[in-house]
Parts: sequence; structure tokens; C-alpha cells
Amino acid sequence: MEAALKRIGIVGVSKPGAELCAEAIRSTLTKSGETDRIIGPEYIPFEEFVAAQRRGDRNGVAKIILKGIRTLTEHGADFAIIPANSAYIAIAEIQEKSPIPVLNLVQLTVEECRRRNWERVAVLGVGFTMESKLFDGPLSQAGIDPLQPNGDEQKTLNRIIYGELVHDRVEPASVETILSILQSMKERGCDGAILGCTELPLAVTEANAPLPCIDTTRLLAKRALEYALE
Repeated sequence: MEAALKRIGIVGVSKPGAELCAEAIRSTLTKSGETDRIIGPEYIPFEEFVAAQRRGDRNGVAKIILKGIRTLTEHGADFAIIPANSAYIAIAEIQEKSPIPVLNLVQLTVEECRRRNWERVAVLGVGFTMESKLFDGPLSQAGIDPLQPNGDEQKTLNRIIYGELVHDRVEPASVETILSILQSMKERGCDGAILGCTELPLAVTEANAPLPCIDTTRLLAKRALEYALE
């Protein structure tokens, strides 16, 4: 890789999700001995972040994320990534006030769906992501039909994500439950699924999923590396 590789700043929301993303980047940069181009993860206060989300406070979410970005900037980051899907409800506010460029995970994910020629897509994530329809609008604008889990399935996902995955716990029974939800979405006509929660790849993989999935965590890592080379 070129010596001019940009420094990648990582804002950490949950540790498992941030570490998954950082490791995906690190594993590539290790080959060229350039792991010093990773700044962070810089962790923000998780409970404050969740509280702001529950209040529907986009400015509050942005303020918390921006504090992390400014710290990364002070440590030399040239641009920032946020491996936390639900944070992107405030991406407009974040990008407007950030001192460095911030990649838009939602936009990158929709572009990947289009690249795969998907027409109907299952979207899985925490309740906040679903209620805010974070992916629905951009997908619809791209001519893609978004489909969400039903109410009971969403409650189950919330319980597994907040009760287990964000704490780096993966129970076999919970994995089977998530896979059954994906199977249901496949039967409802989905071509693929967006794993719209950074921790979902802890449970869902290419090997066990009943339909193709976009791992947004590793997609963000891949696009960050490409941006760093531009």
C-alpha cells in the first residue's frame, strides 16, 4: 500500500461491534505493516448513547458521536467511521459538524444491495433502527423493497442483541432463533438481508445464513480501506 494511506478513525459504540470492524481493517493492514493507520476505537458512553436514542434525540446522538470524532481528529485521524448502524439516524448532523469526513454506512449498504441486484431486502437490527426506518427510505429511493421482521420477531431480536450480543455473548439457541427469522424473511420473498446491527455478525455468518447477507460491519471496514487509498 502507498505511504499516503489515510488514517482511519474508528468511533466505538459497543465494544464487540467496534472490535469486529477494527479487526477486519487490521487483518488487511497487518500484511503491509501499516496498522498504525488505525486510530481508535475511541469509545463513547454507551448508556448515554442509548438514552439519547430512546428519547429520539438526534442532536444528542450526534453530540455524543462528534465528541469521539474530535478526539480521533486530535490523534491524527483523516476520516472517521462509526461501526454502529443505529448511530446513522443522525448522520446528517454528524457529517455537517464533523471536522473530518465521515463515511455513511447506510449509503454504502444501499449501494451494495444495488450491486447485487436485490429487489426485496430483509432488514434486521435493533428496534430503534427499525422504528426510525433507517434503511427503508434510502432502499425505496433506490427501487428496492425493504421488509422488516414482524412485531414478535423484532422483540426477540431486541432481547438477543441488547441482552447478549452487545455483551459479546452468543447463545446457540439465540443463533437458531435469528436464523429462523431470516428463513421467514426468505419465505416472504427476500433476495437477501441487511445485518443492520453491528453485532449481528457474531451470530450470523455466510456459512449458517439461509439467504445471502450484507455484513454491514465488514462492509464498512472494506469501504474504509478503499477510501483510505483514494
